[in-house]
Amino acid sequence: MKIIKKIPAVKTFDLPAGLYRATLTQCRPTTKQSKKGPQEWVRLVFEVKVPDMVDQIPCAGRNFPLDLNPGSDLRNFLEVWLGQEFFKANSNKELDFDTLVSKEGDICLSHYQGDDFERPLVVIDNVFPANTQKLSEEKPKTVAPTFKQ
Repeated sequence: MKIIKKIPAVKTFDLPAGLYRATLTQCRPTTKQSKKGPQEWVRLVFEVKVPDMVDQIPCAGRNFPLDLNPGSDLRNFLEVWLGQEFFKANSNKELDFDTLVSKEGDICLSHYQGDDFERPLVVIDNVFPANTQKLSEEKPKTVAPTFKQ
């Protein structure tokens, strides 16, 4: 008798820069310490649809101080994705971040390459409403890893 079992795909945060369709899969609260005491943060994790990465689960994440005041980093990020009308319609109401899970958008990824790192850091620049951007259709270039000796 044969035993056959599919090996599950593995998450990767090593993605090419570009514009892709993405789905918010996780909103995770965290607490960071600062000079002024503990600060509440939120981590948003998106599953990204990257051409030719079907054997992996491409993901991108970004952390924000949990601040929805006008002009805050989180508010600015969400306004691009959800629209200013969302915030006008929900003014003075609580936002349950779990209601955003499974919401699609067009995600813009860029790279930051640090001097001491082999691979670039993938940065989420923005998430736009789904179907509003021209998505990257290029297949990611496969680059052989370089090893330092």
